[in-house]
Formats: sequence, structure tokens, C-alpha cells
Amino acid sequence: MQKASSAPKPVDVKIEAKATDGSVWNPNNYFWEEKNYEKWGTEWLKQLLNEFKHSIFGGELEITSVDDLKGTCGVSIRKGKKICSFDYSVKLKWKLGLVDGAGTEVAKVEGEFHFPEISNLVYDDGDKFEINVNYTAGEEHRPWLDPIMKSEVSDHLRASIEEFIWELKEK
Repeated sequence: MQKASSAPKPVDVKIEAKATDGSVWNPNNYFWEEKNYEKWGTEWLKQLLNEFKHSIFGGELEITSVDDLKGTCGVSIRKGKKICSFDYSVKLKWKLGLVDGAGTEVAKVEGEFHFPEISNLVYDDGDKFEINVNYTAGEEHRPWLDPIMKSEVSDHLRASIEEFIWELKEK
């Protein structure tokens, strides 16, 4: 005589994870999982900043080099929630050709922007990224140029960084 088994029969369950979710081993995204996007983040941020240009009184401010771009970038998932983290610092060299009413260049101004902290902590708190402006040539134009650099130009630079953030959130 055979004894009846009281154990339930196994059931085949297929779990499908979306590409934007965590790994297959983490189907409900409950456990902490982190993906490193440092290479992508560094390259993309550098490209965005290198392409930055802004018109000031008919002249064009452009970034001539992205220097000392250092930091980390990643996307984590925990309990079904995506967490984007990044922390960078960077120095940008810039130049601006000042023009007169006829469009003739009358002066060159050069300098650096320094972002001591571009991070998700600053962004998530609703704060603005700090930007320090230094002049290496054309210092005599600083008194009237500085307010524009610290407001209008800085705001447009921050918008370029926000483009980076939105791209990271899509990862």
C-alpha cells in the first residue's frame, strides 16, 4: 500500500521582468541592486558641457575645454523604486568675444567655471548647483559681465546639467 503525499504539487510560475527593472533574480525589485553608469555619465556630461554656447550682447560664450571632470554615477533599485545617484565636480574653461554695435569683435574675455558639487543630493533638495566664475583674461569687464555670468549664463549651464539628469533617470 502506498502512502498519500500531503505535499502540494509544484506549480510552474513564469516571472517576467521589464528591461527597466532589476535583474531576473530580483523580480519584485525588492533587494538593493545597483548598476554603474559612471562611464556613460562622465562621457555624456562632458559632451553636453562641451557643446554649451550662449549669446551675450551679440558675442558668443563657448566652452573651450572640460577639465577635471571627476565623479560617480549609478542607478539603484530597491523595493521597486529607482534611485539615481551622481556626484561630480568639474572645471570648464570658456571664452567670450565681445562685439560692438557693428558686430566687430572688440575684446576677448576668458575664464573658468568651477562646479564643486553636481550631485543628486543638491538636486533632490531643490538647491541650485554652485558655480564659481573666474576670469583669466579681460578682467576689466568683470564688473558689468559678472551679474550676467552668475545669473543668465549659470542658469543655462544648470539646464544642460538637468538634461544629463533626465537622461540618467531614463536608464
